[in-house]
Amino acid sequence: MGRCPTSTFLRMHWNNAMVEYLEALLSFQVIESADVPKELVAEFDRRLQQARHACALEDRKLVDATARRIGDDYHSDVLNELREMFWHELEDGDAPEEYITWNEEHRVAWMHGVAAQRSVRLRYESQTSGETERMVDPYKTQGAYGIGYCHLRKEIRTFRFDRVIDIQETPRTFQRPRDWKERWEAQQREQSLAYASHAETT
Repeated sequence: MGRCPTSTFLRMHWNNAMVEYLEALLSFQVIESADVPKELVAEFDRRLQQARHACALEDRKLVDATARRIGDDYHSDVLNELREMFWHELEDGDAPEEYITWNEEHRVAWMHGVAAQRSVRLRYESQTSGETERMVDPYKTQGAYGIGYCHLRKEIRTFRFDRVIDIQETPRTFQRPRDWKERWEAQQREQSLAYASHAETT
């Protein structure tokens, strides 16, 4: 097995080019789905391509991921509003709790890591830690989530594919522990108990 490089925390810096690209991308997504003249769509597309080319490649990855999550949040809000309006017509499980989309190439790379038991390097944005780079041993793919051992946190973690900014397969191999599911489930129970205890005291 290869040696795991040190994981690092990254400080996000949004420059003008990134903001302009995000603005152009969101605007184009709205215009493209609206009933407007093709000439207007073409103009917004031209502005989008101009803003995209002015934005550095690594910055574009962060902007693309952010725009995708903004869209997901919007659709989740719509689902919640529909659920509130038609709650009396719904049965348990009829409506999803949240709307999540992701870059399918990221999910495929994770699945390759699971199958080959090779570590992946994630550029990941979490709600608590912000943007980080971390080495992860991918254990399982589960819908919109990946489960694996995080060398940054030194424990098994669940990763949402919509929060993956970039993923790279590495030549580093690992052995998946036989008891990883039991360890992960026990870890989940501990976190649930800690959350419930915190909620009772606040």
